[in-house]
Amino acid sequence: MDHLLLPTGTKPYITVPYKCTERYDGDDFLTYPERKGWDKDIANNDFGRRSSTELDAFFQTWLFFGCLTEVLKVGKVEVYVNDFIDRETNTITTKKLPQLFVRWKQQWPDPKGVSPRCSCKDYQIYEPGKRCGRKRCWQSVVRDCSSVALRTTRIILNEVFQFVDRICGMEGREAAAGESYSDSTLIPVQPEVSLSISALGSALLSASIDIYDCPPGDTIWGGVSIMKERFIRANWCPSRIAKTLSELDIAGRYYCAANPVKEEGDHTQCNIKRCVAQTVDTEQYPTKHVPGCSCTPAGLVMEDLIDIIGREGTPIVTWVRDINDTQPHAVVVDAVNSKLDSSLGRTLTPDVSRYVAISHVWSDGLGNPTGNTLPVCQLACIQEMVDELFTDRCPDEHIPFWMDTLCVPVHDAECRKKCIIRMRTIYQEAAAVLVLDAGVQQISLSAPLPDRCLALYQSGWWRRLWTYQEGILAKDLYIHFSDGVNNISELGMDLELEEHRSRGYYGNLGFIDLSIHFELFKLTAGELPDEARWVHYLNTADAVSSRRTTKASDETLCLSTVMGINPAPFLRLKGDADKLVEVRMELFLHYVPSFRRGIIFNSLPRLKRDGYRWAPRSLLGHSPGDMDMGEAYNRDHNWSQNAVMHKTRKGIEGLLLRFPGIQLMSVPSHLPSTIIVGDGIDRFQVRLLLDESADFHGWDNIAQYFLVLSGKPDSDKSVRSQRQNPTLVPVTTHLTKRHGVMSVLGTVADSSRFGPVTVRYACRAWVELLDNPQDYDVEGVISEDQIQWLIL
Repeated sequence: MDHLLLPTGTKPYITVPYKCTERYDGDDFLTYPERKGWDKDIANNDFGRRSSTELDAFFQTWLFFGCLTEVLKVGKVEVYVNDFIDRETNTITTKKLPQLFVRWKQQWPDPKGVSPRCSCKDYQIYEPGKRCGRKRCWQSVVRDCSSVALRTTRIILNEVFQFVDRICGMEGREAAAGESYSDSTLIPVQPEVSLSISALGSALLSASIDIYDCPPGDTIWGGVSIMKERFIRANWCPSRIAKTLSELDIAGRYYCAANPVKEEGDHTQCNIKRCVAQTVDTEQYPTKHVPGCSCTPAGLVMEDLIDIIGREGTPIVTWVRDINDTQPHAVVVDAVNSKLDSSLGRTLTPDVSRYVAISHVWSDGLGNPTGNTLPVCQLACIQEMVDELFTDRCPDEHIPFWMDTLCVPVHDAECRKKCIIRMRTIYQEAAAVLVLDAGVQQISLSAPLPDRCLALYQSGWWRRLWTYQEGILAKDLYIHFSDGVNNISELGMDLELEEHRSRGYYGNLGFIDLSIHFELFKLTAGELPDEARWVHYLNTADAVSSRRTTKASDETLCLSTVMGINPAPFLRLKGDADKLVEVRMELFLHYVPSFRRGIIFNSLPRLKRDGYRWAPRSLLGHSPGDMDMGEAYNRDHNWSQNAVMHKTRKGIEGLLLRFPGIQLMSVPSHLPSTIIVGDGIDRFQVRLLLDESADFHGWDNIAQYFLVLSGKPDSDKSVRSQRQNPTLVPVTTHLTKRHGVMSVLGTVADSSRFGPVTVRYACRAWVELLDNPQDYDVEGVISEDQIQWLIL
C-alpha cells in the first residue's frame, strides 16, 4: 500500500504478504474463476473445501494482479508483475504504481481542449445524434477515444468492487448495503490481502475518472479492520470511529489511522450511534494557564458587562496597559454603541466595531464555570493572537475580542439568555472568528497542508456542536497553529490534490477539504425562503451528525441560531432535562416545517409524543444514511414529494406525505417479528427492525396495521440484470443484494373514511419480495399507488 499518502513522520504500518502460487494468466478477467475451477465455490458462496492459503492466493492473483494488469492493459500501459513484488521480504509493493498512472494519463487526450460551451459531459449525452455540435465537443475530443477503455475498466472494477464487499465486509458502508447487510457470509481472506485489493481498486477508479474525464461517483471502497483497531487503541469513541469510517475512503482511513490523536474520556458506555462520555466536568473544571505560569486571574467589571448586555449590545474586550504603563487590565466596551474609555482618555480603537470572536473548546481549559475571568497569561496570549490577524493596525493598537468565558455572565441567567439570543449577530458581525484548539496549536504552519487539515479534522473543536455554529456564521474563519494562522479557505485541497495527481497519487484525501463543510452551507444560507428551510435541515443534520454537546437541550438553541430562527421561544420553554429536549425539538420542527419524506424511515431514537413520533429526538450522533433511509433507495428530489407537518380538522397533528403501502388484514398476536405477507399474487417477507427507533411491544390482534413503503421492492433478478449492463459512468450503484425496501409499520389512529390514512408509528421494517407466491402468515392488500398518509 505504498502508493497511499501518509502524514509527515509516519511510516507504512500495513505489510501485505505475497501469497500467489502462480502468475495471473493474462486472459479474460471475468472468466478467471471458471478457468481455475472456482466458479462453483463463488456461485454457492461456499469455500469450505479451500484452505486459507488457497483463498489468499486465488483472490490476490485474480483481484489484485489480474485487475492491475487488465485495467492498465486497456489503458495502453504494460505492467511488469515483478515490480510489485519485494522478493527479499516476500511482500507486495505498490511504489511504482504512481509512475504507471503518470504514463497512463500521457496515453489519453487532454480534456482541457474541449470547448467551454460544450455541455455533453455535464448531461451525459452519449448518442451521436444528440451531440452539442461544437467543433471541440467533449464527445469527439474525449469520449469517442476512451469509450471502449472506459467501459472495460468499469466492468472490471465493478466485479472487483463486488468482491471487496465480500472479502472486506460492509463496515463503513452500511448505508449503502441497507438492511440486507450482513457480515455472516464473508470470504475469509487475510485482512492485509483484502485491504490491498480495495486500495488498488479505489486508486484505479480515481485515476480512471481523471484520465477518462468522467464525472466522479460516490463509491466508497470497503476495508476497515486494521485501521479500526488503531482508532480503538487511541481510545476513540465508537460513534466517532463509525463516523470516520463511513465518510472516508480507504485512502483517507489509512492516512487518518497512521497516527490518530488519543481521545480523552471513558467511552465504555458509548455506542456507534452516540457518545455519552462527559468531556467537561464543571464541578472540577481546571482553567489552564500558559505552560510554566501560575499567575492570578483577571476579568471584567461586571456592572459594565451587564449594562452592555442589558441594552442588547455586544461586549468586546481588550487587554491593555493604561497611559501610565502599569498593571495591564481588561477593558470592555460595546461594539454596537462604542463609548469612551475614561482610563485611556480616548476611544479604544479607530474603529471599535472591528472585533474578533473567539471559538474554542472548553475541554482545552479556556473556560471558567465559576466566574468571568481567565489567567492573566492567557488574556495576554489571546490578545497577541487577535492582534496578529490585522496587519493594517497601528503599532500600539489592540483589536478587541468577544469570548464566551469573559462576555457571557456566569451567575446571571437572564443575561445568559440574552447572549444566546444575540449569538448569531455576535459571530456574524465579527470581522473574523479565531479558532483556538490545543491539538491544532501543536502543528506548525510549515507542516504540509494535509497534515494541518488532519490536525483540524481530528481536533476537539471539529467535534463540538457550538463550534460548528461559530464556524458557520463567521465572515472569515481563521485556524491558529503553533506559529500563525490559516484562513479556512486556505485549507482547501484542490491545488494540493492537483499536485498529487501530477505525480500519480490518486488516493482520495477529499475528506480533509475542510472549507467545503462550511461553504456548502453558506451557498444556501440566507438565500432560501422560510418555507425552504428543509434544505438547511438536511445540510445541518449531516454537518452536526458527529458533533456533541454537554447539555442535550442546547442542541435546538444552536440549530435554530444556525438556521436563522430566533432562539428566544426555545429559551422560554420549561421542564426537566429530558422533557426540555423533547419540547424544544417539537417546536424546532414547527419552524422548519417541511421535510424530505424519507425522514420517516430514520433509524434514530424518536420523539415520544403523538404527532412527532416520525421525527428524530436529536440530530447528533448519527451516521450517513440514518436520517433518510427510505430515500436512499427511492431518490426523489421533487419539491412536490416533500412531507409537511399538518393538523386535521379534528386537531390531529402529524407529518403528511405520500408513499405506496400494504394493509395487513388481521395479525395474530402470537406471530414473531418476521412474517410473510401475501395477496395471492405476490409474497413479501416483513422483518421488523426493533432498534432504538422502535416503539413496538408485540402484535395486537385487535389493532389494524399498515406498512408505509419507500418504494416497490425489487426482485433479486432485477438487481443482477443491472450488474450485467454497466453504464459508462463511474461505479455508483451499490453492488450488494438490496432487493428490499425500507418501510414503516404503524397502527391506525383515526378511522375516518375521508382524508389521509392516519397511522401511529410503531417501528421500521425491511420488506423483501419473495420469489414463490404461495404460503403466507398474513393476508395483505398491496397498493402500488401513492397513498396519502398522516404519520403520528
